[in-house]
Amino acid sequence: MKHKHNKKSKNIKQNLPSDKMDFSDKFDLFFEKHSKLFLILSLGFTLIFSFLLFDLRVSDGGDDSAYIVRAYNFIKQGEFPSFQGPLYPIVLSLFVAVFGVKLGVLKVVSLLAMVGQAYFLYKAFYKRIPASILFPSLLAISLSTSMLYFSSQTYSEAFFMLLQSIFFFLFFKYFIDFSEKYEMKKDYKKLVLFGLSAFALIWTRNVAYGLIVVLIAYFILSGEWKKILYSLASIFAMAIPFELIKKVFFSADTLQIKEQSSGFMLKHYYNPALGNEDFMGFVERFFTNIKLYLSKHLFTFMGFKPVNSPQPTEILGFIVVALLVLAFIFVLKKNRYLLFTIIYLTIMYGLTFILVQTHWDQARLIAPFYFLTILMMSAAFYYLLKMKAFKKFQFLYLIPLVIVIYLSGSRAVETSKNHSKALKAHLAGNIFYEMTPDWANFIKMSQWVAKNIDKKEVVASRKPEIGFVYSGRSFHGIYNVTSLDPEDLVQGIEKEGFVPISIDIRGIDTDLNIQDFHLRNSKFLHYYLNAGLIDEYGRTNQSHVVSVYLFPDSLMAEIEAQLTDYEIETTDVIQVMKKVQDENWTFAIHSPDELLEEIKEFNVKYFILASLRKIESNPQEGIITTLHRYLYFIQLKYPNFYTPIHTIGTTEPTTLVRLNY
Repeated sequence: MKHKHNKKSKNIKQNLPSDKMDFSDKFDLFFEKHSKLFLILSLGFTLIFSFLLFDLRVSDGGDDSAYIVRAYNFIKQGEFPSFQGPLYPIVLSLFVAVFGVKLGVLKVVSLLAMVGQAYFLYKAFYKRIPASILFPSLLAISLSTSMLYFSSQTYSEAFFMLLQSIFFFLFFKYFIDFSEKYEMKKDYKKLVLFGLSAFALIWTRNVAYGLIVVLIAYFILSGEWKKILYSLASIFAMAIPFELIKKVFFSADTLQIKEQSSGFMLKHYYNPALGNEDFMGFVERFFTNIKLYLSKHLFTFMGFKPVNSPQPTEILGFIVVALLVLAFIFVLKKNRYLLFTIIYLTIMYGLTFILVQTHWDQARLIAPFYFLTILMMSAAFYYLLKMKAFKKFQFLYLIPLVIVIYLSGSRAVETSKNHSKALKAHLAGNIFYEMTPDWANFIKMSQWVAKNIDKKEVVASRKPEIGFVYSGRSFHGIYNVTSLDPEDLVQGIEKEGFVPISIDIRGIDTDLNIQDFHLRNSKFLHYYLNAGLIDEYGRTNQSHVVSVYLFPDSLMAEIEAQLTDYEIETTDVIQVMKKVQDENWTFAIHSPDELLEEIKEFNVKYFILASLRKIESNPQEGIITTLHRYLYFIQLKYPNFYTPIHTIGTTEPTTLVRLNY
């Protein structure tokens, strides 16, 4: 398909006689005439509500704090921030160099990025697409609390959205509007700017590698084959020197995507023992993510679903997909800018839904694409109602957009009122205002450790980045309990001169015989298998908890006598493992000695055992037990492995323990 290369379209609708205008033309003319007003409203709402909703605390996820830690390590220690994209922490490091780790200053960077995004989206799409598509979409994102949330977070989303809007502006200007042949002497600045904008996106989020596919697909559809070469060459021309600088000056010779690529392949990011996903697993992941993100998070952004614990509605996801497909069909020959947008959106969503495990389920993964999604769904309605058969319904076009704007605005006003006291308290320096006890106690413990434990001593934490932000002290992060592959278990028990004995110890808390047997023989414990059959509601219907001991041949007569005296039945761990794998149970295999070696390798001397809730709004749903389980599995073999040192809080307390080794 070959498009005409005319310059950016001017507003020809102002010259149309009123009797030649349909409703959509009149809508466009209205927004065109008041374009500056709607731009000011969009920028103003973004700025005002970003301030009213400003949160001076970090999120409980920890990724926002991790960017700050990487920024600090880059500027202070020269450690290149490869994981999750280096550009954002590098930019933050400039502010850290000037102001130190000042959370408020770093968050303002995101606020300015959100305002900048709104401006460059206007610059990119104004007079390139119908005004009645552009301005309601801008208003929708300027009032969405789910979007404005990122104005006061140090996640990379706001920064990425700013870069994305600049990229669209430059691409439209230098590749779609530009109709002449490129001459390097005259046009190299255009290509350099475009290449930098694209490379900046890639260096911010790995999903932006999809730009290569986007550009190829767009130029093939538009019949502009030579521009594939120009666009990709400009990106690689910018990438090569930056990658060389990274390698030469920071000894970082791995592409950032390699830091995460192995994780994408896993069935569960935090449990590698479950293995890699197969083809059908990726297909299931893709469709499950469509349901999660397009029927749940997207409708939360629009104001239709509650912010806290929204539930997916499968049919809504498929309606969104249908609208995007319809939009593609309409814009294929009608609007080059929207054609590029729908291709970009499709590739970004596609990569996200294929690569991200369903257990992440985080709205921020699609936040950068919210505006583009609203834009394309609006385009589907706009061009559908342009068809002769549906023109009489054009007056209905703005109704869905008005509803979205109303719901978003109402939520923004209500949330701002509810947040006002917290904002005042935070600005006054009271970071613990309205903070739940679990987090308050954890942060206070991190600060206590910073004051009372020598910095040379290594202290492990489940949320080390958050601890650093609030205390200024570094912590050793432990994010999961290392699980072995089933093959390691099979090979490990086939040890010459030893006999494996496996016991199901689910009842060890109440069964005195199992307790006594284990205490007498804990030094022979080598493996621990924990498996559960989880239903669709997250409930464990069946479980196996098996301890595997390796006894020397010389002790077997004594061990068999103990088993008889205690009336303990043994089990076949290999058969249990086979059943677990065949029936697709969730499982983990732990080795107390390997866990111990891991913390010895980093010379860890203390653990912070916090009571951080699994679900912030419901303390009854349990706590994050990663570090507790880590020590538990070691203590199964080595009793009295740790000693409590200090506890903060009586409700949802945090305890510091010293390791005895």
